[in-house]
Amino acid sequence: RTHREKVESALADPQVAELTFDGYFGPTTVGETLLRFYVFDMIAHRWDVASAAGLDLRFTDDELTQMETAADGFGDALYSEGVCERIDIPDDADRQTRLLARLGRRSDQR
Repeated sequence: RTHREKVESALADPQVAELTFDGYFGPTTVGETLLRFYVFDMIAHRWDVASAAGLDLRFTDDELTQMETAADGFGDALYSEGVCERIDIPDDADRQTRLLARLGRRSDQR
């Protein structure tokens, strides 16, 4: 809750989202980083929590698109040590299963 409150407070000022900095992939803004990584992370971990609870969470098409776009943008950095494990993707897998495998997750294991 404390973290959420701090983020909400910072983003209440529209200028914060426009602040620039040198990010891992080069110059970027706080807003772009929140959209490309922070939201990506929240969506991915929502599946992790649901899966750990034994629930079958299905992403929307928009969420899948957002996650795929982010993963494309991360390139091979996605597979840096401690980030995501490379997992074989079955040829006949549905879109969500393919995405989860790209993110080092096995949707058939709970």
